[in-house]
Amino acid sequence: GVTAEDYKKHLIDACDKLRRYPISFISSKTGKNVVDTLSVLMVLDANLDFKASTPFLNNIFEDNNPSKVRVPRSKKRPNFFYIVQTKSRPIHFKFFVNDPSCVLSAHISFIENRLRDNLPILGIPIKIAIARSRKEKR
Repeated sequence: GVTAEDYKKHLIDACDKLRRYPISFISSKTGKNVVDTLSVLMVLDANLDFKASTPFLNNIFEDNNPSKVRVPRSKKRPNFFYIVQTKSRPIHFKFFVNDPSCVLSAHISFIENRLRDNLPILGIPIKIAIARSRKEKR
């Protein structure tokens, strides 16, 4: 038979983004895992209120600058200056760059992965906006 762990592995293999979210199997018939799942939901609810300071966010990208992400030769490399959190519930970030038109999906994925590696936002959907910086890098 197929175990819950086997099925979880199959789901993640089918959609790698599910790795970012807690997966819980419950039974309405027996009540199995309902209490444990409610505990996870309470943590997720609290994580929606997470707020990161601008200096903390910028520290994350000090050694992990998205500007270093490889781009095709035909593309101009964007310069990423600083990032701020603009909202909670859901969590929004805004990264300021010299030219937003140069930012590729690879940059967004890189930024999201670094944020998820460094912040308590497992299972929390986030939005990342890119904006033109009016300032030079500090």
